[in-house]
Amino acid sequence: MVRGFYDYNRNFGRKNGGPGAVIPFASFRQIFAFTGSARPAPFNGGGTLTLPFNWVIEWGKFVDKGDSLPDHFARKIDTQLAPPLFDMINQISKDDEKLPEAIKDILRRLAVRNLLRGYQLALPTGQAVADALGVTPLTTEELRRGNSDAVNAALNDGGFLETTPLWFYVLKEAEVRANGNSLGEVGSRIVVETLIGQLRADPESYLNPGRRLEPRAGRAAGRRRAHRHH
Repeated sequence: MVRGFYDYNRNFGRKNGGPGAVIPFASFRQIFAFTGSARPAPFNGGGTLTLPFNWVIEWGKFVDKGDSLPDHFARKIDTQLAPPLFDMINQISKDDEKLPEAIKDILRRLAVRNLLRGYQLALPTGQAVADALGVTPLTTEELRRGNSDAVNAALNDGGFLETTPLWFYVLKEAEVRANGNSLGEVGSRIVVETLIGQLRADPESYLNPGRRLEPRAGRAAGRRRAHRHH
């Protein structure tokens, strides 16, 4: 959902309908040059923990739902990543510079990192999760739809059309079944059930026995009863 550039503020974006005071837009690389990198921050030559004053975000450019400018919003949920995520500049520290180039390539590329992480954690495939949830899995045609020839070749040659990595599956499901406007059935269930699981695991949650929510009172009925006993 990350874009390659944003109308960030009046300095790095648009100003009164025209180009910003510094440049017409803020690139992904510029925004993240201030975080997570061992390289010196721009503008001062020595690195800083403080965001320069002219980089403070103007939230009004990002929260107007009626806005027609695409760079004020996230991209659709799909399998297409913004180019800067293929070479993330803030992922190689001074210590990492000593690593083999093959390892540094993995650190810089979001897709590679996510796919390897899913494999190492032995996450189930997209089809396995869909089956466990009783959801109709994506068809071979849906998994191949809109991909480059290289991606489809990787899916086919690796046997991933029948056993699709969960990360790619969730993104493709959103892309082909929800037009990228929301997660699909599998992706939505994973997110929602994770949140519900956290609520159930929280002893202070309203979902746990002995606690009841009374919205008009603005507090938990169980806690108020405990106070009365004291």
